[in-house]
Amino acid sequence: MPALPFPYPLQQGASHDNPTPQLRPASRSVAWHAAKRRMDLRYFEVLASALLNRKRLLLRHFNRKSGDESEREVSPQRLVYYRDNWYLDAWCHLRKDIRSFAVDAIRHASIVDKKAKSVPARELDAVLGAGYGIFGGSKVQWATLRFTPERARWVAAEEWHPQQKTSFEADGSYVMEIPYSADTELLMDILRHVPEVQVVKPEALRKRLMATLEAGLATIRNSDNSG
Repeated sequence: MPALPFPYPLQQGASHDNPTPQLRPASRSVAWHAAKRRMDLRYFEVLASALLNRKRLLLRHFNRKSGDESEREVSPQRLVYYRDNWYLDAWCHLRKDIRSFAVDAIRHASIVDKKAKSVPARELDAVLGAGYGIFGGSKVQWATLRFTPERARWVAAEEWHPQQKTSFEADGSYVMEIPYSADTELLMDILRHVPEVQVVKPEALRKRLMATLEAGLATIRNSDNSG
């Protein structure tokens, strides 16, 4: 359990009948390191206080993909420590669904004097834990990756997802089947192993990888030309 940056005795564990605020490391793990992002500890304390007192939160959250900020009322469920960063799993009353918010992307947080809605841990895990990485979702598909025999020496010792399926081929190649919902984080991890990894399927993921690589090459070429 990571050290708490504030003096609140949050407990682990929860049940549907007796929900308890949760502060825990994420169960999904990948061996590669991700950069730690700076966050405002003032808002972290507000989130923790709302968890302890089972109150709702009013958040202003920055969406890095769109560049927009949105304000929404949420019922906090648990704080998750994943790849050196903190995330708030919550019930979003605007979307009427489970959402995960990067704490470092929260621009403002205040407690709302309303009782928080409690969501059973199994429901949170079904939505946020079924897919790959922190980008969860209930619609899950499977990717098949093949690593070269040389790269297999490293990857075979890693757990990318608790439900992954792995096998070795006759030539020493290492095959990994892995569930994912959004492909954002999975693509980032695949790119770390290029050119010693092949996306066998699905075709959509393979095309996304190719488009990302081509865009990267175009950026490098443009940089060379401008210099």
